Amino acid sequence: MQGSIRLTDGNVTIGPKGRVTAEIEAREIIIRGKVSGKLRGRERVQILRTGEASGDIVTRCIAIEEGAVFRGTIDVVRGEEARPGRSAGKASGTEHVRPISVHAKEGQP
Repeated sequence: MQGSIRLTDGNVTIGPKGRVTAEIEAREIIIRGKVSGKLRGRERVQILRTGEASGDIVTRCIAIEEGAVFRGTIDVVRGEEARPGRSAGKASGTEHVRPISVHAKEGQP
């Protein structure tokens, strides 16, 4: 799938065989497959062990399981800052954002 996904008050789950290139905005985003694009989870973004995400994430809460792959930046913000229309880099109270790359495999530290 390509494009954009916006759910006002819903959740988006990408299954283990899912392949998505899109900007995704939802209350909660759960990734079990492969996703490329900007992610805005108003409450939470989860990348489970079978998941791979590439892009920038803005959310209130992030969870990345061991074995998951992530390339991009994460901006963890307070409640109102995760709402649509706020510029993540200009929101007050935003912590310093730096690029990270996570590539963990089971059995490795």
